[in-house]
Amino acid sequence: MKKDSVKTLLAMATAALFLLATGDRAYSFDPRHVETAKNSRICRGCDLSGADLQGVDLSGADLKTSDLSGAVLRGADLSGACLAWCNLVKADMEEAKLVGADLRGAYYGWVHLEETNLSGANLRNADLRDAYLAGDDPKIPAISRLHAWEYRDAGRMPGADLSGADLSGADLRRANMAWTDLRGAVLDGADLRGANLRGANLHGASLQGTALEGVTWVDGRRCKPGAVGKCR
Repeated sequence: MKKDSVKTLLAMATAALFLLATGDRAYSFDPRHVETAKNSRICRGCDLSGADLQGVDLSGADLKTSDLSGAVLRGADLSGACLAWCNLVKADMEEAKLVGADLRGAYYGWVHLEETNLSGANLRNADLRDAYLAGDDPKIPAISRLHAWEYRDAGRMPGADLSGADLSGADLRRANMAWTDLRGAVLDGADLRGANLRGANLHGASLQGTALEGVTWVDGRRCKPGAVGKCR
């Protein structure tokens, strides 16, 4: 088994154990770790679970293998940051800036990634099952839309920017990626079964060996059983 694959499995196992241990209880970050992350931007393996890092500048930070589950990273700048093999379960990363970030093997279960800029990010072997990256259908009046997380009664929201991102081997099963920007993204070997790609921009994207069974395609049709690399 490849080294990256082993690390990915370890990250997923850690996240699963965390969820079993905490259930619905509040996240409990280490205040010292939060200060270290903010001040030195080097905090590997730190406990930042549930920390309020909204709008914080963490560009270039090294947070590898840290626990960021339930953390509020809304609007934070994580450009060029290393978040490889981090636990990001239920983290709020809406409107965060992750341009060129290293997100290899990270676990994103049920994470908010609406309006997030992930262009050029490395998401190789990341686990994005059930993640919400979708934007709004520009043809539907804003007042009538219902998102998986909340009602939105004003304005239109673009999907996540994943242009040029490396999603090779990523687990994107059931991920909602409607109206996302995937131009030039590399999705080779990724698992998108059951994902929603309605309205997504896939111009120049690479889909070699990508599992597409049950995917809601950009034009709304459903990809047939066994579809790989091309929606049939």
